Amino acid sequence: MKKFQHNFIRYEFPQEEYNYNNKTNPSVVCLVQESGYGIEDEKQIYHRVLNALQLGDSVKIEIIQLKDNQYLILSKQKNLRPNQIISFGIEPKRLGINGCESYYKYYQLDDFRIIFSESGEQLKDDMKKRLLWAGLKKMFGIP
Repeated sequence: MKKFQHNFIRYEFPQEEYNYNNKTNPSVVCLVQESGYGIEDEKQIYHRVLNALQLGDSVKIEIIQLKDNQYLILSKQKNLRPNQIISFGIEPKRLGINGCESYYKYYQLDDFRIIFSESGEQLKDDMKKRLLWAGLKKMFGIP
C-alpha cells in the first residue's frame, strides 16, 4: 500500500507587514501599490474610478498604499473593517486570502466585499476598464 503524500502550498509572509492604526473605520478601502500611486497617470485612474462610483460625502474612503514587499493580512487588522475593498494590483495572497483569483469579479468574504483588479498602468486598456466597471457596479449595487 502506497503512502499518501500531501502537497500543501505554504505561503511565506515576509517580515514587513502593514498595520492599520487609524481609529476611524472607513466604509471603502482602496489598496494600491505605493510605487504606482506616485505616478500621476495611475493616481488619476484610481481617483476617476472612485469618483465614478458617486458614493457621496458621507462614505469614508481610505486609500492604503502598500510597498512592493509589504503584506496586509486582513484577518489581523482589528481597526480595519470596511464594507468594500477595491484592490488595484495587490494579489490576494498579499492580503492573506485564498480562493479569490479572478480579476473584476467581487467576492463576499465574512463581513466585506472585495474586488481585485490590475494596477493603474494596465487599466489604460478600455476593455479592462469596462470589465472593472461591470464588477464594481455589481459590488456596489449600481444599476
